[in-house]
Amino acid sequence: MMTEIRERPILFSGDMVRAILEGRKTQTRRVIKSNQRLPSYFGPAGDTQDLINWGYECEAGTYAVLARDVPESEREECWSLPCPYGAPGDRLWVRETWCQAADPITSKTTDRVLYRATDECEFLDDGDGFPVENKDGSYKSPWRPSIHMPRWACRLVLEVTDVRVERLRGIHWTDMVAEGVNCPAHDFSGGFCCSECPDRRLAFARLWDSINKKKHPWESNPWVWVVEFRKVEA
Repeated sequence: MMTEIRERPILFSGDMVRAILEGRKTQTRRVIKSNQRLPSYFGPAGDTQDLINWGYECEAGTYAVLARDVPESEREECWSLPCPYGAPGDRLWVRETWCQAADPITSKTTDRVLYRATDECEFLDDGDGFPVENKDGSYKSPWRPSIHMPRWACRLVLEVTDVRVERLRGIHWTDMVAEGVNCPAHDFSGGFCCSECPDRRLAFARLWDSINKKKHPWESNPWVWVVEFRKVEA
């Protein structure tokens, strides 16, 4: 009996899309969020940051977060949260900034998709052969937000190979490499990497804050899902 492959969408910035395409990025970290009601001994509902002793287990193929110190007999009452990015074997289809290209002869929109991470498109053509202008006279951007990308426009599919839970700042330097972060002070093209490189750690912290600083800054050290993946044919 064949196991059904589950697919879920996931958002990536242009820099991270390029890192995946180049084979430099095979991990992503996403803050653990919950709107579920937690048992009273875990603190306020939705408060995931005060749980000290966390672990993870695989329940029926779905990874869940559990408190390690909760007795086996009480685990039915324990807070359990399946990973929203799936379990090993599941797939993630990447949503990125995109647009539909215009036919150079008819100026009509085609089904050919352009991706901002790797393609160029200067203005939006609504079919009359002229760029659409904003009120201030500037050209209207052709690019559409990644959140609005439909499945048919996706070019990048990832297979989940592992899922785990850890504190953000507990990341090892080898995982920073897998996150696609280059060390600005060294050249690692030869395969050499300095252990606990402060420059790479700073680069990863800056990358994290560029995306998450408003709600979950690096200094807050949130619990995160660590999702490992490999690129597959879209």
